[in-house]
Amino acid sequence: MTDFTLDERLSNSSHLIDIHHNIEIRLADDERFFWLLLIPQTGGLKEWHQIPSAQMQVMHSLMTKISRKLEIRKQPDKINIGALGNIVSQFHLHIVLRYKDDTAWPGPIWGNGTPVPLTAEEKQDRMALIRAILAE
Repeated sequence: MTDFTLDERLSNSSHLIDIHHNIEIRLADDERFFWLLLIPQTGGLKEWHQIPSAQMQVMHSLMTKISRKLEIRKQPDKINIGALGNIVSQFHLHIVLRYKDDTAWPGPIWGNGTPVPLTAEEKQDRMALIRAILAE
């Protein structure tokens, strides 16, 4: 494994919320979807099976906590969790709240329309919610 450097495409399309036990929690810059990324700060990771066991456990706990709390607070119709990596191979886990009236429902969000940048207020609100969840 090499030193961690965040892929420029992930950096340019998301906002850092927090770093929790060497896992970046980022908010995707797309107002259409409440969309988070979890990115282990371990260089060279491309696949699930490459994540060190202890880091995998932290990541799973973090994903579960965030998803459960968002399900209660935001009441999505579905929470999509996935790690695709076909365009950006650096391992990153997506957590996307889906609603039956969102612009991509019921299809995937990737490649669907043009991202709509978050307003400053929406960005702040979403980040504050995730920080509150992390503090619980």
